[in-house]
Amino acid sequence: MVEHGRQKIFEKERIHWNTAWMKTHGEHFEVVINPDEALDFKKSSGAKPEIRECLRSEEIWANAKKGELASEEAVKMVFETDDPLKVATRLILEGEIQLSADHRADLREQKKNKILDHINAYAIDPKTGNPHPRQRIELAMDEAKVKIDYNKDVESQIQDIVKHLQPIIPIRLEMVTLQVHLSSQYGQKLYGELSRWGTLKRTDWLNDGGLLAYVEIPAGMQNDFIDDLAKRTHGGVEVKKVDEKTLRE
Repeated sequence: MVEHGRQKIFEKERIHWNTAWMKTHGEHFEVVINPDEALDFKKSSGAKPEIRECLRSEEIWANAKKGELASEEAVKMVFETDDPLKVATRLILEGEIQLSADHRADLREQKKNKILDHINAYAIDPKTGNPHPRQRIELAMDEAKVKIDYNKDVESQIQDIVKHLQPIIPIRLEMVTLQVHLSSQYGQKLYGELSRWGTLKRTDWLNDGGLLAYVEIPAGMQNDFIDDLAKRTHGGVEVKKVDEKTLRE
């Protein structure tokens, strides 16, 4: 490594460097970043990480991989400051984030898992009304060669991915409303748990102290929901799917 104040990453780490860069006024400027923190800093509209947490080094480089620092004169001319943290802030917010291949692969895998979780929660087989196992959905995504964009949020990719899955497995995303009948022994105790799973559309307290609740949840979660209630009540719960007409009665 070079002397303190011009610290560089170990040679063996160079291929894993992630940078934020900008080309302007005929000059190239970049900083070496911690990618997760820098992406959060760039995209977050709320509280951001400290700028120092986003950086592997506070040096402003012309070419970090070659160990070439940007000239102090060029930095001051373009950014009107020689404060490296202020320059780094602009490079991250206004410049491009360049990620290593390894980190891009990690981000895609993380986004794939989030997409799988979402589809698994909402998807059913429209022929049977039953949820699809997560592994079946993942195998279908692999067979369909679904491309995951790590730059886009989960919700914006779901509909297109489901269209790619439909020729391989029968699948539909939907919400279901379940009528839950709890005895007086469990009505008060589990009332809060029902809203944790979904949206309480209606609740009716019965004369015997029992609870009749209508809960809207993602269709793919209904088996887990029923299993959870059955375990908590030792089988003392009745659950059935209802339509909007029943809900209005």
